[in-house]
Amino acid sequence: PNVDTMLKYVGLCDYTHLFGWSASKTYGDWGDYGHYDETVGGKEYFRDNIRQVQEKGIAVSLYIDGYLSSAKGQSAGAHAEEWAMKDPDGSPQYVKEYDSYNECPYLTGWQDHLSEAYRRVHQDLDTKILYVDEYGATDGRWKCHAKDHGHNGYEIPYAGEVAMLKRLREAVGPDVALYTEYPPAEVSRQYLDGSITYQALWSADQEPLAPHFIDLPRFAFPDFKQLHIIYYVANRAGNWWLLKYPFFNGEVYRIGVPNLPGMDEPSLAFLKRAIEIQCAHRDAFASRDVEPLVPTEVPGVFANRFSTPKENVWTLYNANGRSVSKPVLRVKHARGATYEDAWSGKPITPEVKSGQALVSPELGPKGVGGVVQKLP
Repeated sequence: PNVDTMLKYVGLCDYTHLFGWSASKTYGDWGDYGHYDETVGGKEYFRDNIRQVQEKGIAVSLYIDGYLSSAKGQSAGAHAEEWAMKDPDGSPQYVKEYDSYNECPYLTGWQDHLSEAYRRVHQDLDTKILYVDEYGATDGRWKCHAKDHGHNGYEIPYAGEVAMLKRLREAVGPDVALYTEYPPAEVSRQYLDGSITYQALWSADQEPLAPHFIDLPRFAFPDFKQLHIIYYVANRAGNWWLLKYPFFNGEVYRIGVPNLPGMDEPSLAFLKRAIEIQCAHRDAFASRDVEPLVPTEVPGVFANRFSTPKENVWTLYNANGRSVSKPVLRVKHARGATYEDAWSGKPITPEVKSGQALVSPELGPKGVGGVVQKLP
């Protein structure tokens, strides 16, 4: 159903994520990740369904949590309290709404169990992507006060996450994409392929300080892919404007059910066009040759560059409250190069002077755009 919804409303789908696939009434929602007969109709049935989707070029991502473990679990439940992070009074950190414990990633027992779960799930189901929920945040929502877990007495368990992620990578090998809920610090990225991000949503009230909404880590670590979650409700009546910023930064939209069917025509039209452009220029947006905030000819117009040997793509954002009709980019011209307004799909004939092309794409007020330079 997730894939069908994406294809119906957007026309393209790169991957689908399955949350709750392992939730067990008998053994709890977290920790075991295996009771296939109870949860997904059996291992072979589930594996075959995954195979059919992935053979269509749509990768399957499976949900696993990096912290939570249920005391009812068959394989780890007996250790759920033992491995739990400790509250200031020394009690195990229990999460009532999940009926589970937050396990400390420093502990070898939890590392052994979770890395084996990832290895087994990958071996059993052959998915291309595995998720590590809740990992990556460094803001103190997860704290451990234990004095015997191999860390200092009171610690945000970030170094423990790094150690765990190393174990997970070793368990699944180099060909499985691993991603976390939050963009982690640099040291974790050597073991990961990407993360979800809420950057556009969380920075919405910072527009006076950063009117371009640039996501600089995306350019510092171009191999690390960030998937934007922006809205938790369907976009209607003009509330879709933050959808502009993943496009401007050349990043991924993480969208789907239940929001897509409720989006109104303007928001859906914008989303479809943004994704069409990204997919039409996949190699450029996946390139390591990227540059944020390249110089522009108009104050308040911002541009990023994404390049391959065959083309240069610039994404544009006009932070001004009025349209811009004069040249906004001055780029190096190559004999025989052609130019296109990426958003409209129309060719652009730039003014060429002294080996430089002055390019004038269409840019509305607070609008995004793009320029493609095809190289001979």
